[in-house]
Amino acid sequence: MKILIVLGGKLSDNFLKEMYETYQADYVIVADGALAAMDRTGLLFQSLVGDFDTVAPELLQKYEYRLGLYVERHIPEKNETDSELAIRIALKKQPTQIIILGATGGRMDHAIGNIHLMYQCMKQGIPCTIYDEWNKIQLIEKEAVLEKKTAYGTYVSFLPFLESAQDVTLEGFRYPLTHADLEKGTTLAISNEIEADRASVTVEKGILICIESRD
Repeated sequence: MKILIVLGGKLSDNFLKEMYETYQADYVIVADGALAAMDRTGLLFQSLVGDFDTVAPELLQKYEYRLGLYVERHIPEKNETDSELAIRIALKKQPTQIIILGATGGRMDHAIGNIHLMYQCMKQGIPCTIYDEWNKIQLIEKEAVLEKKTAYGTYVSFLPFLESAQDVTLEGFRYPLTHADLEKGTTLAISNEIEADRASVTVEKGILICIESRD
């Protein structure tokens, strides 16, 4: 099962519709403020979650008791963000893939928190990717292959998710690395580019944040 999560960050209607059609998710979860975008675009979804502190009362009333829609309402004074609540719903369904939109833009604390939430998916062996109009973000553990023909943008950057990512090798990139250690607080692997048809990433110990970017 492929699950799409739509969050309340910066998200244009055109990009939302494009990604919705491209990925054809089996189940769509909408968190809090993203309800406005889903309502404007008329896109279908199966689950709605949040404290709804950023949703107009009349809009919430339109959906809260809709037949067939799972609604999970929380109080604003809670320990989890609406994003984490959406991730929890997704993980309970044991998906094969999770795609997240609206995770970036606006408040930086939420954007960084959303990147950290991908770790919950990684621990369960479920691929999880954040997309916005300029970036594709994923976590890499052990190894990955990036194909030039499907690259999201010109640039590829790697940052350690934990204190360090050790023994990192990049092959098929403009700036290769061989058994290098990437330490938190450094920018060694920022703004690389894929040169080969297939570029490989291996990391012996640790986890990498991989960001494919376009200008």
